[in-house]
Amino acid sequence: MSQLTDEQKAYAKETGKRRYTRNRQANVVDRLIADLDEDQKIMNDVYGAMAEIYVSNLLDLPWTGEPHTPDNVADVGSNIEVKTSKYQSAHLIVRPRYHREDSLDYIKKHTYVLVTYVPSTEVFTFAGWMDGEDVMKDEYWRKNSWWVPQTELNISIETLKDKAA
Repeated sequence: MSQLTDEQKAYAKETGKRRYTRNRQANVVDRLIADLDEDQKIMNDVYGAMAEIYVSNLLDLPWTGEPHTPDNVADVGSNIEVKTSKYQSAHLIVRPRYHREDSLDYIKKHTYVLVTYVPSTEVFTFAGWMDGEDVMKDEYWRKNSWWVPQTELNISIETLKDKAA
């Protein structure tokens, strides 16, 4: 399990703060974190950037998550979307991006990776992955997004590497 270097953590922190600022300027709001205070919202973006770098290292693929990156570019490599949670038993949560014309097609064409982390130690754990088309099953739909339990995720990093290559 590769963790982040101090340089990578510092870069992710800068990137997360820039993302937060850019998203507020663009009036983009994450519905799941709406009740957090501003510092917590910033840290949510920071941990998201850290998790993307973690997955980039794990798969030996380029990280493309800069805050100025267009919305249609994957987080890692050409088709990996990274989802992050501080809850070790978290579900993989994927929401349609209703602001996009190809909201559902985008999901179908990408692979989603769930990473959990411990805020106090900044230790990241690969929880598993699933192709977007498989995420979009009715059985996972809850209110406005798909919630996939970790028990349903693929855990083979080697298979994910082969798929992402």
